[in-house]
Amino acid sequence: MWQLTDPTTRKAELDFTSSGQSVVSVTQLWDGSVQLINAIEFVNWGDLPLQFVVCEACGFVRCQPQGWVELKRDILNLDTLLTD
Repeated sequence: MWQLTDPTTRKAELDFTSSGQSVVSVTQLWDGSVQLINAIEFVNWGDLPLQFVVCEACGFVRCQPQGWVELKRDILNLDTLLTD
């Protein structure tokens, strides 16, 4: 199982001018030298799957086909946990 070992946030700017918008300040999530989320403010929190890497030309979720994540947790032992 992969785990975060050195998570940090960094400020960055994404240039959305090609889509008629402006340059936008965002917060990115990194683990060491690996970028996990390119714009925390634009993640589609509350929907599944989550797009952690949004389009850097417009910021719209679903504009680019990659960058999707689905977080899950193991509930195989739920019956045991509920009866204890």
